[in-house]
Amino acid sequence: MTLSRIRGDWAPIIPKLVESPAPVHDPAFDFTCVTNRNLILDICAVNASKPVNFDLARALVHELNVRVHEGLARFFPNPAEFMHILATTNAVVSGSWLLAFLLSPESWQPKDLDVFVPRGPPGQVIEHYLQLMGYVCTRSFDGISAMYIGDENAMQRVSYVNTWTNDALGVSVDIAISVTDFAVDVIRGFHSTIVMNMLSASHIIIMFPDLTLRNVGYAVPSMTPAVRAKYTDRGFDLVSSNDHLDGPCGLACPSLVRSAFHPKTTVIAPIDSRFLTLRPAVTPLAKYWSAPVSCVNPKCINNVFVKMGGKPVED
Repeated sequence: MTLSRIRGDWAPIIPKLVESPAPVHDPAFDFTCVTNRNLILDICAVNASKPVNFDLARALVHELNVRVHEGLARFFPNPAEFMHILATTNAVVSGSWLLAFLLSPESWQPKDLDVFVPRGPPGQVIEHYLQLMGYVCTRSFDGISAMYIGDENAMQRVSYVNTWTNDALGVSVDIAISVTDFAVDVIRGFHSTIVMNMLSASHIIIMFPDLTLRNVGYAVPSMTPAVRAKYTDRGFDLVSSNDHLDGPCGLACPSLVRSAFHPKTTVIAPIDSRFLTLRPAVTPLAKYWSAPVSCVNPKCINNVFVKMGGKPVED
């Protein structure tokens, strides 16, 4: 089914989608050259690093695109159509589903999908699409719950959240509407670094890939016991200090301008080969790739948790 079925006021807002064939695995490509313990996160890291052989990069993008479609098939019969919706609305997927997807196919499989949408018509568009897909709105509330957010300032970044449920599929989709024109603004206010990841129509961005790959996350002091238990029960180590660092970060501080060419910094990887040849400055979400990121070292003056109610450790 395409969005040409949409009638009335929706037709001018959502362009008619072109049917896209689902991507398929290429059995001729050997991915062992880039894989250690985690294929998906490794693919992201390789394609976000310094340029590799273009044929290799294109094959990796294709494989990543396949994995994304396979993961979303649990929620949507036509994942390619949903990706078109993300592109149309400038929405992003984040939360525990994306975290599980990035870490490994063998990790837990969340039955809920968190989608963050800019304010205004995009929210109406994507929710109408959910109705077409057989979803029913089962819960609605203002602001956002502690499951998403770590501090009061971040709570003010979300207008409302609607939960849409599909009983036939046994899944649900949370639509969180931003108070701004940018859906990704709220993600940096999440309760911990392990969920500071996002999937757009063109890229996957992982703000703390090295920590996340090691199942370690920095959590804000206000993180609720229920949320903490949700992730610790799944093997995550949530900390609010950096005991192994004996002093300020200096030139290694992540609050300095980041670059995908530096290891262990923010990863932004294309899932569409059209973006392989673009310069970073013109890539979607580029400001989150290169913008300063707050530090998590408690002995550093740029510690993010000072703003969130924590206190830096004094020498």
